[in-house]
Amino acid sequence: MMLLLFSVTLLLALMFLCGALAFELYLLVGDMAVALVAVGVVLLAVAVVIYILSVRYDFERWRRRLDTVYEVSATIDMVATQATAFLKKILG
Repeated sequence: MMLLLFSVTLLLALMFLCGALAFELYLLVGDMAVALVAVGVVLLAVAVVIYILSVRYDFERWRRRLDTVYEVSATIDMVATQATAFLKKILG
């Protein structure tokens, strides 16, 4: 429960910080759309850097694990199909 509360509070703080940054940039530039796009581009660049440096490896590891699960389930399915065919031959 405390982790959820911390996460929500952190998310709200980051949203307010980005809003304040966009408003300050609006006061400097004079156009809100340009300020919002600039802040959005910076946040997108940060997200891409975080993805490239850390999250990509986690996704790749999860993909390899899912491939292993798929291979095991395909093998079990093949064995079950062969066993069913064998039993059909024996039982007629």
